[in-house]
Amino acid sequence: MGGTPSIAARLPGVESVLVGDALDDALMERAAAAASDEVPARDDLRASAQYRRVLAAWALRECLSRILAQRGEER
Repeated sequence: MGGTPSIAARLPGVESVLVGDALDDALMERAAAAASDEVPARDDLRASAQYRRVLAAWALRECLSRILAQRGEER
């Protein structure tokens, strides 16, 4: 994703939300909120940092939804 550091980085806040609980809609929303808060986004000519934070939250929700779908728990 543009406007963020070019190397992969862990998001410990997101990890801590996801560890220990069963994956469900509420957990996905908490994790997405953590991702939005924690992703190191910046403004540039192409997009705002806020847009990139929203995109990070959406991407995490999408990923977690696909994991649920693969486990046969389609939302």
